[in-house]
Amino acid sequence: GTTAGVVCGSSDLVREVYMQNRGIGRPMKEGKEGILGVIAGLEHRIGLDVAAWQAAQDRKMNLIIERLSGMEGIAMKAEADPNGNPFSRARMDVDAPTTGISAAALSRAMADGEPSIRLRAHHVDEGYLMIDAMEMGDEEVDLTCERFRQLLTASLDEKTRLQQRYGGGEAENAQLTWLRAARQESRHITGV
Repeated sequence: GTTAGVVCGSSDLVREVYMQNRGIGRPMKEGKEGILGVIAGLEHRIGLDVAAWQAAQDRKMNLIIERLSGMEGIAMKAEADPNGNPFSRARMDVDAPTTGISAAALSRAMADGEPSIRLRAHHVDEGYLMIDAMEMGDEEVDLTCERFRQLLTASLDEKTRLQQRYGGGEAENAQLTWLRAARQESRHITGV
């Protein structure tokens, strides 16, 4: 995302921010690229039909919920953005004893597939994950649902293998996931 921003609000609050024009942070002045990025973002947002955008997001989310509902051990529902943004995500509750695979292992298997499908895995230790369709087109929605179906209908032996490979229960930490992947790639390249 852009490294610049816009301060909006009452004049007294804007003045308080402006007072920080000297001292700490001054050497980190914003470049023209960052400023143009903010302007482009504002122009896009001003021209956006929020109701139409929200309807498009809801359609994709509902499509995911519809396609994955009814699978044994899986409960799907819409969950509003916790920050009050105008969209919802598809929440997948995974009953690991019934499905034979945990939410954590499902999330990691989806990320390891080709192409990599990254989910909001902040709550896998609680047995659920979130599917954010905001940046997905219809083809990506189809691919995501198909990949879930493949994993959830895999043989018990395959699910056991995935569970052993990816483990289960821990919420994903993006930095640790990246470090593990980098270490594995390094071992692959060096043979160590």
